[in-house]
Amino acid sequence: MYIFRRGFYWRVPDKVTSVPGYSIDELKNWSLLGEFRSVLAKVAPTPLVRPKGGPKRLLTEEDYLCSVLFVMFNPVIDSMRGLCACSLLDRVQEEVSSRPVSLASFSEAQHVFGSTRLEKLFALLVAEEPRRKAASARGLALPPRLSLIDSSVFPAVTRMAWAHWRHQQKTQRAVRLHLQFSLFDGEPSKATISEGRRCERSAFAESIEPGGFYVGDRNYGRDYGLLGKIKEAGGAYIVRLCEGACVETIEELPLDEEDRAAGVVSDRIVRLGSRERNHHGPVRVVRIEKEGMDEPIILVTSCLDREVFGAALLAEIYRHRWAIELFFRWLKCVLGRPNQWHWLAESAEGVAIQIYAALIAALLLSLRLGKLPNKRMMELLRFHAMGMISAANLERLLAGQFAKKSR
Repeated sequence: MYIFRRGFYWRVPDKVTSVPGYSIDELKNWSLLGEFRSVLAKVAPTPLVRPKGGPKRLLTEEDYLCSVLFVMFNPVIDSMRGLCACSLLDRVQEEVSSRPVSLASFSEAQHVFGSTRLEKLFALLVAEEPRRKAASARGLALPPRLSLIDSSVFPAVTRMAWAHWRHQQKTQRAVRLHLQFSLFDGEPSKATISEGRRCERSAFAESIEPGGFYVGDRNYGRDYGLLGKIKEAGGAYIVRLCEGACVETIEELPLDEEDRAAGVVSDRIVRLGSRERNHHGPVRVVRIEKEGMDEPIILVTSCLDREVFGAALLAEIYRHRWAIELFFRWLKCVLGRPNQWHWLAESAEGVAIQIYAALIAALLLSLRLGKLPNKRMMELLRFHAMGMISAANLERLLAGQFAKKSR
């Protein structure tokens, strides 16, 4: 069910009595790897150049990518050696790889196949947007895409010299995932993978889309030039502003009871910047102070129309920015393992393959279940894949988890 509030349609969860998208018959035959193979077929395979007279490659691209995904859903395997060892099992060869995989073949595959095919598949799955189309079919005029923007680092090993991050007493390595997260769909919508030291603002500047609506933390509010690029592209933004920013007030806007209830203490049209040549604006600055907050929250936005975007609504939209932080936590701790992200490959291409496989798994799970599964749901799906619980039992237990979340 959707409700219309100040120019936006907000989704209100219905009471859950069963698992969305699931039936007993579907569960009997469904597997993430099977669905992954079917969507992978939508993207052309990576063209390979075999040296004349060279040996035929036995490890196919589909088997290699399915093996990477298989590790994420198997609670036993935690290394490349473990994966190659279990590839000797008959059932693994039936469902994951068509033949045993050697250490040398698996290690070489990252350089042979690369991440381009998974990157294209990720973009294709995002572009399909079945839930947004379904909502449009019901006659709902959804607002422009509302994207949460942020980045997160994944610790890397010392041998990954390309993944330089910083030097604090010793050189630290990390991989950075720059992400745009769709608030309405609850899914990642665009991703860029880089070494840890890559500035998240410069990475985002390369991915600005015309008409986009972006919500970011205070790191994005430090660069007025970046905010100007969003506006030049015909987009809009709501980002947090630093406390010490230089602000020149143009107009004070009135507050209503809803604004005050949301903790808004001021709403102004301002100009940012201390020097005239660096001025940015006019923009709108909203200050939020509530009991229990560690510090005030100052938001800057290009949405000047108070009738469409009230101060309370701006505060509510920014409050939902935590959804991207929760997704990073889910990716690292629920899909991965708490405090551990084991790399199956150490090159830039191998790392990109693993992260894109994780993002695609998140999309497939979200499309199938209607939401990202929590830790308990992931355990049930893994037990089902291992043959430890039946399809009927899985549906009943998943329905119970959805009922808990909806209360």
